[in-house]
Amino acid sequence: MSALLHSEPEDSSGNSSPNSDSNQEFESPTEEKVPLSTSIMFQRAPKSIQPAKVTKVAIRFLAIGSTPAIQPSAFNIAETQTVATLLSFLKKKLRIKTIHIYVLNSFQPTPDEKIGQLHAMFATTGVLNFSYCESVAFG
Repeated sequence: MSALLHSEPEDSSGNSSPNSDSNQEFESPTEEKVPLSTSIMFQRAPKSIQPAKVTKVAIRFLAIGSTPAIQPSAFNIAETQTVATLLSFLKKKLRIKTIHIYVLNSFQPTPDEKIGQLHAMFATTGVLNFSYCESVAFG
């Protein structure tokens, strides 16, 4: 009758039941067992977290038509920057309200594309060429 009133078994030393194992897991949540593969990775992990290195890529601006050229035409920019950054830079530099940019005179990249991704796919001789104009030039 006393066993019905208590939620824990009276003698846990001789009895090993699944309920006693689950009670032990809930009693000590701070002691978690880490798999061997994870513990090996923890040992190999660096002790301090270092910020990601910002690498810069080379870009060149080429004016199309009667749009004024900017000097210098070649720049280095962080690969994490977006095309929208280039658009705002060109608008300020040329003091115009609208501008269209093209990669390799073939397509307009979306404003949220990363410069590093475009550089990896479309750079020629290590330089990503952007053409720009005030009106739509291609397509």
